[in-house]
Amino acid sequence: MSQVFIDQALKTVYAVIMNLVRTCDPDGFVLGGGVVLNGWFLEKLQPYLSKKTNRFLSQGIAITTLDTRYITLIGCSILVQKGLVQFNV
Repeated sequence: MSQVFIDQALKTVYAVIMNLVRTCDPDGFVLGGGVVLNGWFLEKLQPYLSKKTNRFLSQGIAITTLDTRYITLIGCSILVQKGLVQFNV
C-alpha cells in the first residue's frame, strides 16, 4: 500500500513539472522541503521525467540550498516585499 502511495506521489509531481515546463517554459526547477531534502525523492523521480520535455530545462531540476526549516518564512517575506500580500491590522 505504501509503495502505491509513493508511486502515485511521484507520478503527480512528474505531471505537475511536465505541465509547467510545457506551459511556462522555465529554465529549471528547484524542489524544496523535507520530502526532497535527502535526495531520495529526486532520485526516484528521475525515471519518470520525460527526456523530450526535460531537454527544455537548461538548468535541470535541483534541490534547494536554502535552509528548509525557513522556506515558508522566506516565501512569505518575498510576497510581502512585492506587495502581493496585504495585512489588515
